[in-house]
Amino acid sequence: MRIVSLVIVAILCVPSQSQESKSQEKIWKMVPPGYAPRLQPLELSAVQIGAVRRLLTATYNDSWACGGPDLAEAIKDLQVESLPYQNSANSPKAGHGPGVLLVEPGSGCLRGGQGANAAMWVIDFRSNDPVLIASPADDFSGYFWAVVPVFSHGMPDLVLAWHMSATDNPQTYFKFDGIHYRRIAERD
Repeated sequence: MRIVSLVIVAILCVPSQSQESKSQEKIWKMVPPGYAPRLQPLELSAVQIGAVRRLLTATYNDSWACGGPDLAEAIKDLQVESLPYQNSANSPKAGHGPGVLLVEPGSGCLRGGQGANAAMWVIDFRSNDPVLIASPADDFSGYFWAVVPVFSHGMPDLVLAWHMSATDNPQTYFKFDGIHYRRIAERD
């Protein structure tokens, strides 16, 4: 009787694994096959970059073991690029902000030894105050792979990769849930 029960449970589990596999395939179909980010570098005013640095300092959780003066040094030379977005019902009220930003450190303890992988943040700066919507605390680290032309709550899906070797670059798929970017899929 016990063996029959186990066989039934095993048979019932197979379709759900198949469904999960099909769901994963559907997610990854939209991702460009090669590394091809085409984001616009963005120059922020001194006031705006100061607001970004204060936000990063206030929310940093030491996931990269980079605190105190090392953190201040690492966020001194930030690379800022503009992400596409669509206005939605829950978009912040328009202000004088520069838009939605992908932010990476220039060098230092928030970047890997060879420089490929780094801590990364997405900041919604459409209003006058920046809001953190993705960070290393959300496993948002590595190198930027792609903007996927699928929008959730006005924000595009994003893919990051992690450089392990010349042929090993696992990828992570992130989707915006209306508050933060969440990791929803991974592949090798």
